[in-house]
Amino acid sequence: MGCMAELPSGTVTLLFSDIEGSTSLLARLGSAYEDVLMAQREILRTAWTSHEGTELGTEGDSFFVAFPTAQAAVHAAAAAQQSLAKHAWPEGAPTRVRMGIHTGSPRLVDGGYVGMDVHRAARVAAAAHGGQVLVSAATAELARDMLPDGVRLRDLGRHRLKDIPSPVHVFQLAVDGLQVEFPALKSLGAASSLPVPATPLVGRSPDIAALTDLFERGARLVTLTGPGGSGKTRLAVEVAQRLVASFPDGVYFTPLAAATTPDEMWISIAERLDLPPDARTRPEFFAHVEHRRALFVLDNLEQLAAADLVVAELLAVAPETRILATSRRPLHVAGEYERPVSGLELPPPGDVEPSEAFAAVELFVERARRVRPGFALTRENHADVAEICRRLDGLPLAIELAASRAKILNPRALLSRIESVLDLAAADKQGRAASNTARHHRLVRRAADL
Repeated sequence: MGCMAELPSGTVTLLFSDIEGSTSLLARLGSAYEDVLMAQREILRTAWTSHEGTELGTEGDSFFVAFPTAQAAVHAAAAAQQSLAKHAWPEGAPTRVRMGIHTGSPRLVDGGYVGMDVHRAARVAAAAHGGQVLVSAATAELARDMLPDGVRLRDLGRHRLKDIPSPVHVFQLAVDGLQVEFPALKSLGAASSLPVPATPLVGRSPDIAALTDLFERGARLVTLTGPGGSGKTRLAVEVAQRLVASFPDGVYFTPLAAATTPDEMWISIAERLDLPPDARTRPEFFAHVEHRRALFVLDNLEQLAAADLVVAELLAVAPETRILATSRRPLHVAGEYERPVSGLELPPPGDVEPSEAFAAVELFVERARRVRPGFALTRENHADVAEICRRLDGLPLAIELAASRAKILNPRALLSRIESVLDLAAADKQGRAASNTARHHRLVRRAADL
């Protein structure tokens, strides 16, 4: 064991380790556990001292070790795991050690280290499983080009760790001949990049349930199709939020309305993953996603002629990845599930009872109350509200735009304005056939002009 005066200073790499399930192992082995513990300590100390490690603390089956470089710590951890795997442990007593490594600049105080870097290293170790070595992004970046033979870094995404304020980007050391596949990390969950909606989603409960079930049954690509203003993006965000717990490597929302080329699409996705600049184009990008169990929400793909090729390649490279896309048309990629998103449920013509049971009416009333507190559906205005929703084909965006005018117009005046605007639009289009999609685009534009 190194003396405290030999502790490296400045930028150092810290390693924590312990035996997974040591309490149950002790209960099973009884007095024989002492031999297991001593063998584990001897193996690990040999690895530490062979790579310039300084042991700061040993308590029971755990170690806290400091290394002068990230390379030394990674080499020590890989060597330790290889030696542990080769050792002849007592029958029924597999000894599986988990390790966590982080590089930082902790303060030297009274012969030891203090600061958040110490806590990060400990939390990274706590997220690991027995036999697994996790390293932070800081360590991975420094050690990437100097890994031992037969060792590679596996990107596990950004995770929220207990008592650490920001998500931590975690990598795993994958060592040839040792276990590589492990359960999801013991973290608080993967980091996600979903936008936070300003208002609640109205009237889409059946769609949410159906789409969530589709992914839970193994769908890899689902495309929400429909005209602008039908609520595709809002529905996609809600579904993705419900699925966060199912994707340990994260759920990532990528707006692509401004992307016009495949390279721009790859870069946009990589930026959402917070990848370094040199990993934001293919093929470098693939090394960071090939093992991820993540959900990508790709929004607004209709203007990208090669979107289908990008999506197909991403699915092929990353077999555990799932994609929820929004587009005005399907992508026609193998395995795609197309789910059209239509307008909200409308009350039938002639309905005489005031009711918010129909989603389109409920949305109008909810949004109107935001600009006109106390707005209510009554016997006097319900027919006008229902007709407003019908004239707008139940399109959520058009209804929201119309409801925002409730601050200055009552439903009767608003309906009159809508009828006037739409009649003028119809006159402009007289003699020309129009598709439903073109009609819906026109409705949204006219609602914005009210």
